[in-house]
Amino acid sequence: MPTRLDEVLDEAFKLGPMERAGFVEQIFASFESPERKQIDQLWAQEAEDCLEASERGEIQSTPAKEVFDDINRGKSRLSPKER
Repeated sequence: MPTRLDEVLDEAFKLGPMERAGFVEQIFASFESPERKQIDQLWAQEAEDCLEASERGEIQSTPAKEVFDDINRGKSRLSPKER
């Protein structure tokens, strides 16, 4: 007999990638803690650093549509070593 968790997961997996990402973010936000602010600040700094590196031409980006199209087709962007 499926548990409530199984039912929720089944429904969550029916969502599109962006909706699942939003769902995950809301789940993570439910674990508010003092460390959460620090983690959010670190991620914000990481995003800013990546944006600046991209603007300097130090890293390349991939359009989000291309990334999500690949995800929807089941194509991984990770190297075999990273999987």
